Amino acid sequence: MFIDVTVALKKIKLKNFSAIFETRMLSIFKIHSNFRNIRRYLNVVRILSFYGFDQLLEMLGFTDILIRTKNVFNRKHHVERLTAPERMRLALIDLGPTFIKLGQLLSTRPDIIPLAYINEFEKLQDSVPSFSFEELQKQIEKELGSPIEKNFKIIEPVSLAAASIAQVHRACLLTGEDVVVKVRRPGIQSIIEDDITAMMGLAELARRHIPASELYDPVGVVREFARTIRREMNLSLEGHTIEKFRDNFAGCSWLRFPVVYWSQTTHAVLTMEYIDGIKVSDLRALERTGIDRALVARRGADAFLKMVLKDGFFHGDLHPGNILILPDNIICLIDYGIVGRVDEELKNHLGDILLSIVRRDIDELVSHLYFSEEIPEGLNVRALLFS
Repeated sequence: MFIDVTVALKKIKLKNFSAIFETRMLSIFKIHSNFRNIRRYLNVVRILSFYGFDQLLEMLGFTDILIRTKNVFNRKHHVERLTAPERMRLALIDLGPTFIKLGQLLSTRPDIIPLAYINEFEKLQDSVPSFSFEELQKQIEKELGSPIEKNFKIIEPVSLAAASIAQVHRACLLTGEDVVVKVRRPGIQSIIEDDITAMMGLAELARRHIPASELYDPVGVVREFARTIRREMNLSLEGHTIEKFRDNFAGCSWLRFPVVYWSQTTHAVLTMEYIDGIKVSDLRALERTGIDRALVARRGADAFLKMVLKDGFFHGDLHPGNILILPDNIICLIDYGIVGRVDEELKNHLGDILLSIVRRDIDELVSHLYFSEEIPEGLNVRALLFS
């Protein structure tokens, strides 16, 4: 499906197209650019056009680019029969791991995107292909500074999961412990930095040219996404995060955290205890094994409220794939790449909002929302009160 950008430039038959495009990008984004940046921007435009988002690109100011490339960016008829959310999901897949990751995060944000897009973006969880076992072995040996057999008795060649930043393989240490090894994708850092540059440029264009976008703060969303994904690339930081959560829940018998094996952990490799549990969304398996779902729900709510309102430090990626249920109704959280922090003022404010909900005091709730500036200008507050 991809068209090599160099070939595309030749087909356009405009000798000065690269210069025009670079000037255009520099004037729009006011950044230092090079041919790699130009190639990435052109790929983004090409893919969005292929999936039928010409109107969006025109709103962002790419009309001249679309006119010059109309014979190159042709799309197949089957694409036109898909819904806009389906086309955007496929576009994110073609745009690569960073954009897939953005889609995954947006799938948890009903405050930003419509439900139809959320339902499509939830399908992105399994959209990242694995990289080869040979690449995995080279990455581990480079990071640990020794042959793979010096650290592991065995590593399963087929991954348990492949994500945008890293993939996970089951393994066994020389000392016999069953573990999982999370390994960062080779070369992913430079790819992500290029993509963040492109995303920020598009967000700036949206802010300038699409007035309604102010409600969603596209620049702020990309800035927060960049902070999150850069943090997630440091796998040793994830290991320290696991231990911080364990300390915060010391003495809690119904919440379990995997052990981190630091001798086999670096910025690009994280080795953790393998924990065999049931996904919280697998209701049939939970019923079969006698799990008390109501108790698990209460415990999960208690844990999250403690994270947010007491510790001010919470797991930021609690989708069903990251919540395992163990025997005796024990909860185990996995994948700590994304976390959030809440300062004292916000903790108190969230507590007030929660109390007003529990008391069913709508007037007090709206008052707190006004105070937090979460109610946008022009909202029909009367309709909110009586809905």
